[in-house]
Amino acid sequence: MKLGFFFRNKAVYWLAALVRTLETNYDVSANSGAIANAWTLDVLRQDFAGRCDGFHYLLEFLQRNWSTFDISAPNLERLEAMYGGPNLWLDLMSDRYLSSRPYHDALRMIVGHLTFWERYYDTTGVEAFLMEANDMLSTLTAYRVAMQRGIDCLTWVSLPTNPQRVGFAHNLYYKPDSVTRCFHRLQESQLSIEQHQRADEHVNAFRAQAARPIWNEEHLRAPNRPTVRASNLRSFACRLPAYYLRNGKLDYTDQGPFADAIDRLKFVLRARRLHSSDLFDRPSRDDRFVYFPLHFQPEATTLVCAPFHVDQLNLIEQLARSLPVNMLLYVKEHPVSLGRRPISYYQRIKKLSNVRLINASVDSHELIRQAAATITITGTAGWEALLYERPVIYFGNAFWDIFPLAKRVTDIAQLPYVFRDWLPTYQPDYELLLKLVTALFQGSYPIEGGSQPDDPDMPDDERIDGVARAIAAELNLQPRGRTISASGLHSH
Repeated sequence: MKLGFFFRNKAVYWLAALVRTLETNYDVSANSGAIANAWTLDVLRQDFAGRCDGFHYLLEFLQRNWSTFDISAPNLERLEAMYGGPNLWLDLMSDRYLSSRPYHDALRMIVGHLTFWERYYDTTGVEAFLMEANDMLSTLTAYRVAMQRGIDCLTWVSLPTNPQRVGFAHNLYYKPDSVTRCFHRLQESQLSIEQHQRADEHVNAFRAQAARPIWNEEHLRAPNRPTVRASNLRSFACRLPAYYLRNGKLDYTDQGPFADAIDRLKFVLRARRLHSSDLFDRPSRDDRFVYFPLHFQPEATTLVCAPFHVDQLNLIEQLARSLPVNMLLYVKEHPVSLGRRPISYYQRIKKLSNVRLINASVDSHELIRQAAATITITGTAGWEALLYERPVIYFGNAFWDIFPLAKRVTDIAQLPYVFRDWLPTYQPDYELLLKLVTALFQGSYPIEGGSQPDDPDMPDDERIDGVARAIAAELNLQPRGRTISASGLHSH
């Protein structure tokens, strides 16, 4: 099989090792890579000496052909009819780097990306294309063009199981297709004794990691106060020559070392101010509340999976308007986001009478258990609430949204009626939950440590071997005889 990969950013180290393992152990050719930017190309030249000349280089293509991209109305309408699902602005606005570009620049970006992928697929003849994420115009257009040409385009997804497993999404929304098919099939049958026991053990193991009650003041952990470290200064010094000598400023995904340094300083100063502020509340055992954990942003979980709910402040205000009079909305910041949002963001939340801004150190699991419902856009908190058999209200696309007892809201005007009519009648179904957990196991592959390394610069041989086996199983790749591990490849 002729297999294509998209190499970009720091995942390139890991992907390069994965490609070597696949080519050595399976009947696959992976010479037809696509490269995102100059930094990625530099890394690949070290790992794939001589082979990069045949790779397709996205940034160079955009720079070389920028003035030639046809942004006339007829061509834009033609491209939107072919690739817009349902329109092309949706993909551009899902790219954190491009959504604020000037109008004509944005149009050229759309046309340029689609043209690049048309030429890539037509020239290489790849039969399947793999990406490690689907969160930018480059990957979204790669998917759109592949689907129009009947080419299988897939992304691997780490699933929250223990031990971790990987599934494959042949769609834009990180939803493993095999898990969906397995769950629909299991709904029509009974679990075997072994399946029931395994799923039950998984649910009980998850619940066993519950934290201490949140009502105790000592439960609030000492906050992790960010700072400017020596490593930040070294990174800044190293990036300066690389960025300007290589003309890296032409890469729209790289805002440059000075902008990064300013962002880091803002983050540190905001976080320190927030840690010493009185903006955040502690939960009260007397409150009746629904729980809304803030999403980390910018990220594909909202940009791609829920593009019409990117504005979380607006959603919080709509939730506050929709609640019963005797219920509060608990909002908790994502722990790693403290300092990333301006202080005014939290002050706006605090102005709402029936909203409590909860300390980020409070454990989310206990909030889920105590809440009348957990509300999320697409987040993992929804999955955790399902495992606790608690009501879930959500707004976007998530891998667990196939569960019929979770309530998806597509019309924001219906929220008051969801709280009034649906929530009081919610009844859990443990057997149905076990079927969903079973589908998660049946539709995925075991990967020790997950599908992504903790440090992309240091590929984990065992993990790479596991992902290679999972890809081979998903695509029915034939082995090449004696299998060699990634560690064995490194030693040769």
